[in-house]
Amino acid sequence: MANKKLKVCTTIVPPSMKEVTRLFAGVELIASRPGGCDLIVLPGMFLGDQPAALFAAARRAGVAVLAGVGEGVLGWAPGSAKVREFHSGVNEMRVGSHRIAPIIGREIFVPEVCEGVAKLKPRVAVLVAVSAGGARHWAGQQKLARMGVASVRSVHANEGARDFLYRPTGEEPPSRVSQLSGITVSCFTV
Repeated sequence: MANKKLKVCTTIVPPSMKEVTRLFAGVELIASRPGGCDLIVLPGMFLGDQPAALFAAARRAGVAVLAGVGEGVLGWAPGSAKVREFHSGVNEMRVGSHRIAPIIGREIFVPEVCEGVAKLKPRVAVLVAVSAGGARHWAGQQKLARMGVASVRSVHANEGARDFLYRPTGEEPPSRVSQLSGITVSCFTV
């Protein structure tokens, strides 16, 4: 099982999408489980005060989910008894036998966080960002790649934003890109 590849779907959500629409779109996305993914990542500030519906959908679909809420991230994976809260600093989540390192927004630019993530040796670091506007997340992701850590991100952005898997061996485009209820979904195999 340890050598099994991890299928991750990241999302780009329009900043103008209203909270209730985001929730319904997120539930639909989880239920569809694009590409048979193991983990779906929704951007920072995705959830308001109604996360239960999203994680109930994750349980029904048997897929791990990370989603931004307030200043942190909530996550659930099959086999977990409850939804976990992740806050600033170095975080770890298990999806099957894979170690995932959720990174909250701008913390990708904090050297101590990147160094701590590199020490974890995760299968993938997952950036849960609020906005792509001028953030240059790719610079932080490239830094992680130089430290031996693959990474992806989810973010709120307008059309034209793209996601890539950053690996120590270089940048890779998604294996699949689709639109679902106004959300751009990019799938990667790590």
